[in-house]
Amino acid sequence: MKQILHAIAATLLTTPALAQDASTDTAGADDSPAGGQLLGSSELDTLVGPVALYPDTLLIQILIAATAPLDVVKADRILDADKGAGIDTIKADLAEESLDESVTVLATAFPDVVKDMSDHLEWTQTMGDAMNAQEDDVMAAVQRMRTEAVGAGALVTTPEQSVKTDDANNVVIVPTDPQTVYVPSYDPNVVYRPGSGVSDALMAGAIGFGTFAVMDAIFDDDDDWDNYWGCGHCAGWGGGPVIRDPDIRIDGNVIAGNDIRFDDTAIGQKIRDRDADIGWKPDSQKRQAAKDRIARHRGPDGKTKLPVRKDASRGAELQKRLNQTDHAALRSTQDRPQIRPPASRNHSEGLQKIRKKAPSSGASKAAVHRPSGAAHQKRPTSAKKIAAKPRVSSALQKRGSGRQVRAHAAHARPKAGKLRRR
Repeated sequence: MKQILHAIAATLLTTPALAQDASTDTAGADDSPAGGQLLGSSELDTLVGPVALYPDTLLIQILIAATAPLDVVKADRILDADKGAGIDTIKADLAEESLDESVTVLATAFPDVVKDMSDHLEWTQTMGDAMNAQEDDVMAAVQRMRTEAVGAGALVTTPEQSVKTDDANNVVIVPTDPQTVYVPSYDPNVVYRPGSGVSDALMAGAIGFGTFAVMDAIFDDDDDWDNYWGCGHCAGWGGGPVIRDPDIRIDGNVIAGNDIRFDDTAIGQKIRDRDADIGWKPDSQKRQAAKDRIARHRGPDGKTKLPVRKDASRGAELQKRLNQTDHAALRSTQDRPQIRPPASRNHSEGLQKIRKKAPSSGASKAAVHRPSGAAHQKRPTSAKKIAAKPRVSSALQKRGSGRQVRAHAAHARPKAGKLRRR
């Protein structure tokens, strides 16, 4: 297995962006220009759009896992090599490599998410650079895109996830059942279109749910990850820390994420007051290296040259290079399903209706139309659920026909041991 992963690293390092990342791990950023312009708001909006509507705790793990793109690819290859293996084998193989903790937990509970990040490797690294260099700006972009989706009528409370706003008007998304975490499936070109003229009922079906993970079936009862996913104050909204570690300690007590409820303002304030104690922060060397890399890729027109869109062709090119390496153990992943499960016929037809009704956003823009100031103020200011509007059955069948995460079948498996954590 180690020989396989060394081969992966060698292949990836021939990709310029990743080669630069690896060199900064050892040499630092001394030979790079300091400072420089970071990613702008519109660039960040495009970057986070494909994941901004994910539940807070799942989103956190994705954003932080992106800061370790080599680990993402290693995890994807381990999962591919372990295809058909039991959850115990997968956990053991992941733990053996001492990968980033967010990468490990995603590979364990959401293997298709890791597959998607690996397939769009350049987008993943840009996301990681943004988190390392300007994590507060990334989280602000997530809020902007969520506001867009709420205004468009696409982001609403469903049986799968609850959408609420806090006192500061931040949009919070938590799993309706913290033991069953769904991965939303949506087209960013559809869900971020306020005032498009599409009916509320039709737009409310623009987000589908097919892939999900059952935490009780994946993690042992005494594993902190088993009770993390319902945390209502872990995303850092309102100036708090981004909490990616499920071992949350407040006032000397360990508190499960599922117990940190959205409406528990006292706990939320305590978390904000202990930013340095429990919050995720990038390594200072990686932060400077990411800033320098973003600055180096700023074009003369002021636009970034870093890939901020999920470009399928880029991911396919990188995967082709990986799969052509002269190592028999590096098996092709072409037969593995994508993160977005094949939509049902009704879901596909519904999205086509939305696309036909909505005005074109133009090929050069990220299909995000911001509402006017007056429209923006209609969002509720108190802690209330954003209720779903009446749906049209032809627009979406709630659970798509795609396969469910490996965890769905894990009910029949014996409980696994605790994840090895660094």
